[in-house]
Amino acid sequence: MQDPIQIARLQPADAVPYRELMLEAYEQAADAFTSTAAERAAEPESFWTRRIADASGLSAAFGAFQGTRLVGTVALEFSVKPKTRHKALLIGMYVRPAARGQ
Repeated sequence: MQDPIQIARLQPADAVPYRELMLEAYEQAADAFTSTAAERAAEPESFWTRRIADASGLSAAFGAFQGTRLVGTVALEFSVKPKTRHKALLIGMYVRPAARGQ
């Protein structure tokens, strides 16, 4: 039996597995993203840390963990306007094939 999926907000310590997962996403679902795997592979670790730990509070990234393995992620970008700050745009989502439907 597989471990259950747990959802948690990604933390700076998750930058390396997040990068690994997203590079897989750019390869496996290229049509779903505006960047290529090669473009993103060239980004430094600090880029990935900023993606999941936005100091402005205007974005958030969540991970789906199966045990300790990151198997999915979704990133949200919130409106900058105070009256619509409760609204978010989904800017990226990927789930490894083996974890889909769980």
